[in-house]
Amino acid sequence: MAPAVEIRGLSYTYPDGCEALRETDLSVAVGESLGLMGPNGAGKSTLLLHLNGVLPAEGRVLIQGLPVTDRNLGEIRRLVGMVFQDPDDQLFMPRLLDDVAFGPLNLGWDEQTVCERSRQALELVGLSAQAERPPHHLSLGQKKRAALATVLVMEPEILVLDEATSGLDPRGRREIIQFLGGLTCTKIIATHDVDLVQDLCDRVAVMDEGRIVALGAAEDILTDAELLFAHGLEQPRNVSRRS
Repeated sequence: MAPAVEIRGLSYTYPDGCEALRETDLSVAVGESLGLMGPNGAGKSTLLLHLNGVLPAEGRVLIQGLPVTDRNLGEIRRLVGMVFQDPDDQLFMPRLLDDVAFGPLNLGWDEQTVCERSRQALELVGLSAQAERPPHHLSLGQKKRAALATVLVMEPEILVLDEATSGLDPRGRREIIQFLGGLTCTKIIATHDVDLVQDLCDRVAVMDEGRIVALGAAEDILTDAELLFAHGLEQPRNVSRRS
């Protein structure tokens, strides 16, 4: 079986000359949950934006064996659902239900199917009662779950999340972690939240200066205090330091 995600020699330089990725390699197995950690500016978000073709690849990116190319973008974006750090980037319609329905309608799904799937997605994230509300009236935690619904309605096989818990209060954070823990699809989660990684992830990739500098089992990475400190990270609260 092909990996869910296969990245080989991925590099990217922004128009202002900032080199965000440098010959990056990464493989993620089907059904795996991978935590992507590192300081601000490490290249995490840039890497994620290559997984569904938002940024053009300088290297090779395969999604379930399918190259990320212009010709394949429709299928790639069906397979890969991306949830951005700021939910307002994904919520822009007058009603929440319209936001969730936007993607499927643009894929040409029939209206009845779209309506049914959209309401199911809102129920899945616990927002059925908010379907008719304007998204800007929702709390940040509700917006985060709403943004998830706009992706889950497409039934992606790979879920990509950028700072899923940033800005949330403790209850909102717990709700997001519990919800993500119940999903069986492949997950790639870029985050500074080391406790989230401990709770949800099988493996961890540590990025710094555009490269993956460490990759291994979550337990091994999260108990390596020296490694984490060197790359601007902290250990989870309930992990003892290695001697």
